[in-house]
Amino acid sequence: MAVALAAGIATAGGAAPALPPALVQLGPVDGRVLRVTVTPEGGAGGWSEAVAPSSGHCRRELPGSVTIAGRRTWALTDEHGTTVRTGSRAFLGRLLDVCYSLAPIGRAIAAGRPVSAGSEVSLSRAGVRGTAQVEEELSGDAARALFAVPLDVVESWAVERRLGTRPWQPIRAYWLGRGFGRWKAQTSVEAFYAEQQVTLHDVYYRAGRRELEVISRPRAQAAGTIAELRSLGRLHRWPRYVVQLASRERATVYADLSQGRSPVASFTAVTARTAVTVSGGVVLREVPKLARTLRRIGTNPQLLRRRGSGDGR
Repeated sequence: MAVALAAGIATAGGAAPALPPALVQLGPVDGRVLRVTVTPEGGAGGWSEAVAPSSGHCRRELPGSVTIAGRRTWALTDEHGTTVRTGSRAFLGRLLDVCYSLAPIGRAIAAGRPVSAGSEVSLSRAGVRGTAQVEEELSGDAARALFAVPLDVVESWAVERRLGTRPWQPIRAYWLGRGFGRWKAQTSVEAFYAEQQVTLHDVYYRAGRRELEVISRPRAQAAGTIAELRSLGRLHRWPRYVVQLASRERATVYADLSQGRSPVASFTAVTARTAVTVSGGVVLREVPKLARTLRRIGTNPQLLRRRGSGDGR
């Protein structure tokens, strides 16, 4: 689900100007910490790992990168900087399974097998078979330092947010509420990508196996996308609508028919400060109604009817 967002945008060059609070949520390192050499069958392409089976922390070291994972955070650091993803297991998915030795060593310890320097444990995962040999056991500051995420240059970050919570970044974000019709809100994500200088807020909805995605970006950052939709709309006579959103704001809605009318590829509702793109299999006749359902996150539509729409962001 949201992992596609997390892994889908390449990051290189530049640094995030600021970081959200509690970006890294690894939690305390508990129990034994072991440095391990993982060797696949055939003896080629091995790598080093450090694992703390009791607390689930792990560190994987490859020639060009270091990945640290545990609890609610996954972070990869390479020559360009650090990429951080923080959230639930449902959001992070297999990113948390970066270390091949963590589970087999944890099982060996739980079974009462002696595991110390020189011990060797067999492993098999995702078609990879091999061994994990314990090189040393670490403690204290040396152990904790292995799981410290460098944040001096952050290439990108994505944080799962509580549904309905205003973004930390200055984005006037929108959603369709916790549910509408058969669609139910599942995940909310806020992200920053340094190379593209993109900030966004994302809400995912699900109805059975279908998924709908609502992405809010500052209008200034989406200027190129808006201009392209206008141009293609004029060229191909794609429909355009002017609607009032559920948060009492006026928006111009551009439908992207590059993949047909049923469903449309996406549609984008442009307000005074935000471009809101909705994608995921909406048929053209549903676009105006769905656009009118959009509401600003962190506002009460009943209050907006009395006070107007100039509050907050």
